[in-house]
Amino acid sequence: MLSNEFPPSSDEMIAKPWGFWATLGLSAIIFALFSGLQFIIVIVFLSLAKGQRPELDLQAYANILFSNGFFIACFKGFDTLAWVR
Repeated sequence: MLSNEFPPSSDEMIAKPWGFWATLGLSAIIFALFSGLQFIIVIVFLSLAKGQRPELDLQAYANILFSNGFFIACFKGFDTLAWVR
């Protein structure tokens, strides 16, 4: 900073909101991380279930998990609304 320059005023130092693309990009990254984590958890859960019972039909078991996962996803949506409020 040169001696004849003034420090920035408080109006210039106020944080500005993100732009549209930055917000959309961050949302996409968060969505991808949560989707990937969910996929990994399902694979681990199915592997553990198959390890405990080798005769288990994975297709039928996956269909049961789908309905349970739908319930958990719906509940999580309502839970999120309660926390955001």
